[in-house]
Amino acid sequence: MIARDFIGKTYLEALIDKFANQDRKVVLFFKGFSPIFYSSLDNYAAYLGNNACLNKEQYIDILFLEDKEYQRQLVRSVMSLKNKISWGFYEEYIALSDQLQSIKDMVDGIVYIVDNNLFNESYPLEVGSNYKELLYDYYNSDDLCTDCELDCLVKYYSNASCVRAEGYEKIFLSFVNRYQDDAVTAINLYPHRDFDFSEIDDKATITISANDALIDCFKDKLQQGMDIPALNISLDKRDIDSIKTFVSLCGINDIPVKLFLNNHLLKVRNLSNERYKDVLTKYWGEKAAFRELSFYKNPDKDNELITVSQGDIVADIICQSEKAFQGSLDYSDIFLTAPTGSGKSLLFQLPAVYLAGKYNVVSVVVSPLIALMRDQVEALQGRGVWLSTFINSDITFDEKERRLSLIRDGKYSLVYLSPEMLLSNSIESIVGDRHIGLMVIDEAHLVTSWGRDFRSDYWYLGDYIERLRKRNGKHFPILCLTATAKYMGQDDVVLDT
Repeated sequence: MIARDFIGKTYLEALIDKFANQDRKVVLFFKGFSPIFYSSLDNYAAYLGNNACLNKEQYIDILFLEDKEYQRQLVRSVMSLKNKISWGFYEEYIALSDQLQSIKDMVDGIVYIVDNNLFNESYPLEVGSNYKELLYDYYNSDDLCTDCELDCLVKYYSNASCVRAEGYEKIFLSFVNRYQDDAVTAINLYPHRDFDFSEIDDKATITISANDALIDCFKDKLQQGMDIPALNISLDKRDIDSIKTFVSLCGINDIPVKLFLNNHLLKVRNLSNERYKDVLTKYWGEKAAFRELSFYKNPDKDNELITVSQGDIVADIICQSEKAFQGSLDYSDIFLTAPTGSGKSLLFQLPAVYLAGKYNVVSVVVSPLIALMRDQVEALQGRGVWLSTFINSDITFDEKERRLSLIRDGKYSLVYLSPEMLLSNSIESIVGDRHIGLMVIDEAHLVTSWGRDFRSDYWYLGDYIERLRKRNGKHFPILCLTATAKYMGQDDVVLDT
């Protein structure tokens, strides 16, 4: 049920008033808004196109838009503007850019792209469920598709993702970006303000993270004027830009929102220091003990340090792996920086041993150097961890095939690979039908420092892993480890990785 006017009405009226006072005619192409928004636009500006090209949801029909006569009509409309302010869909802008060498230079007026900045490059567009499903299947599978409708759609939409929350499921689409190439100015419809973090409010009904699918669900409901609950949102500093418009609009519309900095480290700190001590002493010696490591308590705010046991970190890594293995999507990837000699290898080796023993899963370690792989595997086997091996160009073809066969048969469960070896093979050819329990990127700073030019396979690791998780349905946490990683600011290694 609609509880109030659609959220953009006030801002649309202000935008039209702003341009009504200009001397030149204005063309506004609206990008990523809801049908209720578009259906109101004729009250404020003249539509460039023909209402016959709209689908039943009152959104632009791409196949109609591909009609050459309709495209010629659009060209005539923008080159001989009859109204002070005219508007069109962003999809029509894309169609025009195929017809005109420079829309900005050819249009008899000023051209702007008006972005629905409530969302972040991905929008719940009502292009029709059949089109959305076609795009989703195309962008989320490796199957080739020769559908002629798809050939039209990919001219306009560059990606498709599914947002799922309780009682909500929609496919979100991303646009092909044309206006930056044409040097056309883009403007945001909605204002935003900077905000301060506050303590969590116990009275709020829902606590979610800034990258939770529920956020996109609530954004969609908000733009339609529907009720959403009071919210607690946990976020990292890097999440601020993605939600500040949403938080601002919630405040303007009297929807209580409290923000607090996410600090997973404090949760890990008391997870369970001794839970996996028996695995440690079995393979690392009876006198082995977990070390205390120093970390920044909250690197988004200051340089205050706290100590966290290796045992707590091991417990967290195993926890995330178990969540993924059990089918939950509520698992987290981990990026960990610690000095050389602090025992980073133990943080993935012990979980790999435990997970292999309990679930018979494989842990894959992407490592940069042949000598490093060999040293770590020899050290592990010297402790009796015979389930570890490496595969690289330093071994013969026959030995490689023997080790791959033993991995698929369950004899090896901690496997060191170079990024080139991983990317040049299907994951099934390496692990067979076994589950991946953990993906480790050792020396993770090399993703950005080497990946750009020296070893490009590092750069493409993200695409490879995304395909495994999204298209192949394989779910596992990623653990990135490095002794050298700049966080925040220019040349941010952590966020780039």
